Amino acid sequence: MAVGAPITPVLPFSKTSKTGIELQSDTASASTVTSSQGGVLLQGGTVNMVGVQVDAAKDIAINGGQVYIQAATNTSSVTGTSSTGGKGLTANQFIWHDPSTGINAKRTITTEIQDSTLTRTTLNGTNVTISAADTLAMFGTTVNASGALTLNADTLLLGTQTTEHSQSETSQGRDLGYQKTKDKGTQDQTTHYNQFNAVNLAVNANHVQAGIGARDSVEQLAKQPGMGWVEQLNNDPKLQGKIDWVKV
Repeated sequence: MAVGAPITPVLPFSKTSKTGIELQSDTASASTVTSSQGGVLLQGGTVNMVGVQVDAAKDIAINGGQVYIQAATNTSSVTGTSSTGGKGLTANQFIWHDPSTGINAKRTITTEIQDSTLTRTTLNGTNVTISAADTLAMFGTTVNASGALTLNADTLLLGTQTTEHSQSETSQGRDLGYQKTKDKGTQDQTTHYNQFNAVNLAVNANHVQAGIGARDSVEQLAKQPGMGWVEQLNNDPKLQGKIDWVKV
């Protein structure tokens, strides 16, 4: 009697795979105001500037009842999908198997990366004066003045803007008898401040509200480029008792 190797039944097995990628973006197109030989004057009942580039050979003046100046936000995302599938069952899968390798198996892995960036509003001039009869609000704004920067308002809001980078991955596996889903991901946020580069800074306001990141301090920020205004405000005797530092 001849003895041979045991025979394990195997169902026919076939495998397929496919990949795909999807790109999406929304990018701000910055508006520009230029005066190569003179100054720039912007005024109105309400002045709203988002992602604007202003270049003046001389002075810049912005006047309004309400003045809002902020950066524009750009967003982009990349989504990649990888799918594998199969029919049938191999010899070693009759007892326990991964949900993506059994009968009518399918595994899908989706990876998504999302990013946001800023197109800052930038004011370049000799002297820059921004005045609001009521509220002046500035977020994600850069001012470069070879002379003085003057901010006049009843209420001055010096806020922050946040950008984010996130990455997530979702894995789904299933077959005739099993199904499993697993998620993982990371998220990083960056806080962006107004940056004022001027020889002199003058602030005339009845109330100042300034945003500061949860992990930042006035002392740390004052050491960063374009952030000396934080210490100047904090030490200005005219503003004592008028400033609220708000954690964001």
